[in-house]
Amino acid sequence: MSTGNYNEMTADIYTDIDYVTADDEVGKDSAALFNFLMGYTDIADWKHFYLAPKSIKS
Repeated sequence: MSTGNYNEMTADIYTDIDYVTADDEVGKDSAALFNFLMGYTDIADWKHFYLAPKSIKS
């Protein structure tokens, strides 16, 4: 999972961060997160992800 913005022109300015795992639960959370960001679903009951402010706001 990453931002997908690997651009050689901006590489000197900032760095993208990747997260690589074979954990199925993290993969399910990732799919649910992207579905939420695209507007296909509401926030799911994620096991590993928290989305501010909706998931962590008291």
